[in-house]
Amino acid sequence: MSSKEEKDTIKVFHAFKEQANTTLLSNFTTTERDSIGQNIYFRLQRNCKIFKEILIRNSSENKYWKVIYEKPQSKADAKICADFFKHTKFTYFETNGDTVHLKIENNFWIDNFIDGTYSKLKITKGRYCEFDIEFIESNNNSRKNFSKSGDKYKYTIIDKSEDFYLMSVEIIGLGSYSIFKLYY
Repeated sequence: MSSKEEKDTIKVFHAFKEQANTTLLSNFTTTERDSIGQNIYFRLQRNCKIFKEILIRNSSENKYWKVIYEKPQSKADAKICADFFKHTKFTYFETNGDTVHLKIENNFWIDNFIDGTYSKLKITKGRYCEFDIEFIESNNNSRKNFSKSGDKYKYTIIDKSEDFYLMSVEIIGLGSYSIFKLYY
């Protein structure tokens, strides 16, 4: 094992230990342990900067999402930002390439996933080309473990092309931004 891999392994262990706290997983059934383990894994991705950085470093290049560490500047003008909310149906790609159909209506953001599951979030428009979405509920395994009711994400419209908006999403407090395309 290389020195880098050892350091990453130690960081992952400490992050897992911190999130798991003093929970004794051996007191749970296998099904419960799996569920708790999935929850911890996804929450670590959301809440632990070191864990997220390790996953990014150890994964192959993703063509659908790009992580950056400085807030991107919006190139969109007021008209582009206002026009965004005139659309109600969008599509985007998950990191694995799966298509997600998004519907924005009545201040709700509803993701419909390829496996028939969904996520529902509330939209709050911010200043200029920014808005927040707040997690309400989901029956999608990764989304319901990644987010809890009340978790918020800050979105910025960076630019618009002929068939998509270039977007940035920030998990507030994590110090990183994910860039992706939201097709309309």
